[in-house]
Amino acid sequence: MKYVLLHGAKKNVGDYLIRDRARSLLFEHKDVEKGDIIEVDAVRKSMSREELDEISKARAVILAGGPAYGDGNFYSNYPSVDKILDTGTPVYPLGPGWKGVSEADFRFTSESLRVIKRIHDFVDFSGVRDYPTKRMLEKHGISNVELVGCPAWYNLKNLGKGFKKPSSIDSIAIST
Repeated sequence: MKYVLLHGAKKNVGDYLIRDRARSLLFEHKDVEKGDIIEVDAVRKSMSREELDEISKARAVILAGGPAYGDGNFYSNYPSVDKILDTGTPVYPLGPGWKGVSEADFRFTSESLRVIKRIHDFVDFSGVRDYPTKRMLEKHGISNVELVGCPAWYNLKNLGKGFKKPSSIDSIAIST
């Protein structure tokens, strides 16, 4: 096993799309085959000692999407990330985002900020979904972040191709 893909795909179509596209990006841009990735739903879940032992054998953990920075309580959203970092395995955020009303008023919990800083101490940089997320992390002293977008944005079949407007739209999917 080379990578662990942490995700939050439980019931929201978008979360499944983020997980699937993150997996596709690994297959396309790393020397990875299906057996090289373990997928773990890590949102609001404490991992067992056995799971952490298995994760510690990975080259890296990729944290794809999920609630991540949204409510300021990253620590409760991803309660096992601290333990994963204790194993020495780096955690790379891949396109998580922040949502809120006011960037100026937003604050992380102290425990969350401690864990997020630990993540960024392990890696050269992490990827964020959008500029508000990048600004919000930088405001909290985390500067090694790059704008990479959301994994769901990348349809590998169409990368590098120009946009072709469809002649008609046959269906629309709505996810609650």
